[in-house]
Amino acid sequence: MTSGPVVVTAPPPDRPRRIIVPHTNTDPDALGAAVAARVLYPGAAVVLPGLVLPGAAEFASLHRYQVRARKPKELDLDRLEMAVVVDTRDPARLGPLREVVRREGLRLHLYDHHPGDQGDLAGELEVVEPVGATCTLLAELLQEAGVRPSPFEATALLLGIYADTDHLTLPTTGPRDVRAAAWLLEQGASLQVVARFTRPELQPAQQELLAQLIARSTVHTLRGVRVQVAVGETAAYVGGLARLVHKLCDLRPAAATFVAVRMEDRVHLVGRSTVPWVDAARVMAAFGGGGHRGAASATVRGLSAEAAAERLLQVLAEVGVGQPVTARDLMKTPVRAVPQDLSIGEAERLMLRYGYSGLVVVDGGHRVVGVISQRDVEKARRHGLTHAPVKGVMSSPALTIPPDLPLDEIQAIMVERDIGRLPVVEEGRLVGIVTRSDVLGRLYGAPVPHWHRPLYEPGA
Repeated sequence: MTSGPVVVTAPPPDRPRRIIVPHTNTDPDALGAAVAARVLYPGAAVVLPGLVLPGAAEFASLHRYQVRARKPKELDLDRLEMAVVVDTRDPARLGPLREVVRREGLRLHLYDHHPGDQGDLAGELEVVEPVGATCTLLAELLQEAGVRPSPFEATALLLGIYADTDHLTLPTTGPRDVRAAAWLLEQGASLQVVARFTRPELQPAQQELLAQLIARSTVHTLRGVRVQVAVGETAAYVGGLARLVHKLCDLRPAAATFVAVRMEDRVHLVGRSTVPWVDAARVMAAFGGGGHRGAASATVRGLSAEAAAERLLQVLAEVGVGQPVTARDLMKTPVRAVPQDLSIGEAERLMLRYGYSGLVVVDGGHRVVGVISQRDVEKARRHGLTHAPVKGVMSSPALTIPPDLPLDEIQAIMVERDIGRLPVVEEGRLVGIVTRSDVLGRLYGAPVPHWHRPLYEPGA
């Protein structure tokens, strides 16, 4: 018997008939949607076309045998009959599969929650809704079909919803996202696992990049809106930039934050907006990117981080920042002001007559010198001081605001200073007043009722 070298041949590549494809830079929403889509398309292979972002990468690693993701080079796609694309319709975000999904005769199904754009794929089935996450759409479809996901599948979907809506707090979040999250919890989704992969510890390279962004951030006022722009640079790719931007927003709050970070041979742009008058998606569209009004991103080549930041500012000034809601839009006018020598008792009678919870106090030259509130009046009455002038108990000096101050900054002042009313002053003149009720009415889209503790009973 002769012996010879043992030749080990690689197994032939899989030849799936159906594939499920998330976008490159796969995030938890794209990964969760792909996992859930496999329940709706039994036998389909989940194919990851490129980089997987932190959070999604760690989740997929821990659940390797449940995710069962493949790479395009591991597959022979000659016999492919159907492609299911999730969390995007932009072929440019499909990496090496961008041409595969355009094959003539290929059946194409699309699931996405992003706004459409020119050049998007068109499929024989398109499930596109303006919800907070694509995982919300997949959860709804499973529920409608009467299919109960496994605890792993429910957790993957919940992770996607929580990651894309920042734990159900972003402006893009709606009732459907909350209902989907509740249903997934009922199916056994693990909040402990979700918390682990939506809040991973920062790696040393991420910590260094975050420090750069903090040190190199500047705040610009555009149409009265405070917009923060930060730049950074790393020799190697550092994942999780969106998460670093979120941390930057926590540390350096602004109406909107945009960052430009050069990594390897390209600049990565990420934008976040907390107000409706700054459209992050519109800004990123100028760079070939996309997303939502509140969160968007893009990638550009041939620019330094500083040059990209300059261009960001130009785009923001041109199309990114709309007209904000200001004190002038919110204020009540004319304002009933009282002289500083008016008695506290008379000020109380005015409040009761007109239903005010406070009054602006002016001096002889009609300059604002203070504000007297219902709390000030009650305190004076308890001490038998209703005969004293209001200047003895008023809050002074009065904190005033200009008419062009945006709503988000008015809200911040009220919260930080615990102030319920802000006189609006223009060129030294009192022109209006903004109260908590005015702010809450604009935030909630409806008038907020006043609650007053009765100070007397009729006929008593």
